[in-house]
Amino acid sequence: MRGHDILMGKLVTGIIYIHSKLMIVDDKWAICGSANINDRSLKGDRDSEIALVVQDTQLEDGIFNGHPVEVGKFCSSWRKKLFKTMLGILNENPENINVDDPVSDAFYNRFRQISQQNTSIYEE
Repeated sequence: MRGHDILMGKLVTGIIYIHSKLMIVDDKWAICGSANINDRSLKGDRDSEIALVVQDTQLEDGIFNGHPVEVGKFCSSWRKKLFKTMLGILNENPENINVDDPVSDAFYNRFRQISQQNTSIYEE
């Protein structure tokens, strides 16, 4: 992941090194921390890692693949904010990209398209 900003009138970029891992499941569960998602890190008697598990109990209506589902208010909002950040639409969304349904074909195809565009820009 890269960050960018204007410093003394010039565009600057820098790599953001993130060692933490995050997994959000069904917009109801989340695990976040330095622990790898395997027995070695999570059993507690090997690596010195830490992770936080969230079971979201405050549910609200959501949509997965066009079907209504219950999602966790916190986990769903966290995933949406992360997707918007990754897609560069956190503050402005001129193309009106909808991140509400993360498993729809429309969202998947748009996410891939933006990823491929970003890869091309980076490789140039």
